[in-house]
Amino acid sequence: MRKSITVETGLEKALDSVTLVAAGDHLFTSGIAPDRPGSLESQARQVFQRVAGLLHDAGSSLDDAVRTRAFFTERGGEAAIRAVHAGVFGNRGPALSTIRMTCLPRGVGVVVEVEAVKGAGKAATRHRPKPEWGTCQAVKAGREIFVSGMTVEWLQGTGDDRRASAGESPTGRSAAARPAGRTAQATPPAHERQVAQVCDAVTAACRDLGASLADVLATRHFDPVDVHRHSFQGPALEEFRTPGEPTSAGITVEGVGEGMTFMLEIDAVAGSASERRNLRTGRTFEVEHHYSRSVRVGDIVYVAGSTSLVPGEIVRHPGEVAGQVVDTLETIRKTIESQGLAWSDLVRTRSYIVGGPSKLDEATAALKSVIGGMGTVATVTGVPVLGRPEVVVEIEATAVKST
Repeated sequence: MRKSITVETGLEKALDSVTLVAAGDHLFTSGIAPDRPGSLESQARQVFQRVAGLLHDAGSSLDDAVRTRAFFTERGGEAAIRAVHAGVFGNRGPALSTIRMTCLPRGVGVVVEVEAVKGAGKAATRHRPKPEWGTCQAVKAGREIFVSGMTVEWLQGTGDDRRASAGESPTGRSAAARPAGRTAQATPPAHERQVAQVCDAVTAACRDLGASLADVLATRHFDPVDVHRHSFQGPALEEFRTPGEPTSAGITVEGVGEGMTFMLEIDAVAGSASERRNLRTGRTFEVEHHYSRSVRVGDIVYVAGSTSLVPGEIVRHPGEVAGQVVDTLETIRKTIESQGLAWSDLVRTRSYIVGGPSKLDEATAALKSVIGGMGTVATVTGVPVLGRPEVVVEIEATAVKST
């Protein structure tokens, strides 16, 4: 049974979207924005107050939150976000990702997405808590696993910091000992070490929660603009994706923490390797980089970060936001239907748009023209660049089969 809650704000009205979707026991929110200006900490408090009310109205609570994802624009804003997050959730909080973007809709300083699973507050396993941030490394609710946006900063104070400082991964392998790949020479050694350490930390978290890399369904990694590469970050990430060939989104952002050059977060379902359905479009890029256009397990379809590329790696509507939004949503529609779900089963989109506030407005109008009124949640963010200069739109999506 699918239900929704709509709170009239500027962004939801502009998108003709909803604020929260309840699809069975899963709750998804749009990117929640503050109601009024103020410091980043003040805006974050406003957002989490709205989140608490939404979850309550949906028959849930903050205790059931399994993932929060905060997009903000202020340099060094991680500290303010984490302080508020810790105050809201205490020492048993959800998985958390904090990502600095180029801009956000209507000039706000922060938007926050929340995912919750009813009953998780009592039944979930919270792996390696970090009380000072109000979060933990990973949350397991039933068979589902939600891993925080991991950087090497996460390894500090968790027992892995000594290995990390020595260039050794949490699973005991030296980053320098990894086999060289064809992209390895394109990335600076310090960055490649961070990628290797993070991938191994996420691997260890999955293992500790009873899952293997073949159970990973969706990945997204963020790297700051000063280490932006037209690649998938080298051999460590390729090795990580190979067993399960999950969906992938690789997004260049303004920052993922001071001195951090790589962040990885994942969704997994323990024991799902034999029941998953991976779907590819046939693009060489997907095959070479070991990821799928979409993955279905049970009633949920995860769709990779998608763009307006067509066979032959040709970008349609180069540099045009509105045209690329419409084309990308059509690609997403086709992959959802190819997985046996209906287009009306779409529950969430997350859009990354190159350019300033006016480009976000263009993207919002184009999104509304296609998915407005469908009862979906949506997040729109601004980024400095995507994988190719002609590409100015990338969209992730989630669909849940209606019952």
